[in-house]
Amino acid sequence: IKELNRLSDHLSTAADVERLDKMRCQTAEEERKVDFHQALWVCSTVLERANLKNSAKRVFMFTCNPDPTHGNKEVFARSVRKAADLEELGIELEPFLLGDDFDVTRFFAHICSYAVDEDPGV
Repeated sequence: IKELNRLSDHLSTAADVERLDKMRCQTAEEERKVDFHQALWVCSTVLERANLKNSAKRVFMFTCNPDPTHGNKEVFARSVRKAADLEELGIELEPFLLGDDFDVTRFFAHICSYAVDEDPGV
């Protein structure tokens, strides 16, 4: 990951950006898997402990995976519940969906106030 971050500082062309996106997605698949609701729990904990009273609380999610629950209904339900918990706490989820033909209806439309008719492409 550190190498990917270093490379991202020296991007000069669209092809470089695309190559970096592919590398990040491949690296993400190789890393240890964490259920999505657990990642949201960590975000919630960190932002609540930060004690940011007059600041916007947002979680930026960069992904090339249209369904990080991998079809697991239990993880999907827990993720939707945890996203609702974050919304109640005033924490916004902001997805940045990487790739062509990203189907937001598979997962992200269920956890974000993300309009399906918006262009999710980056």
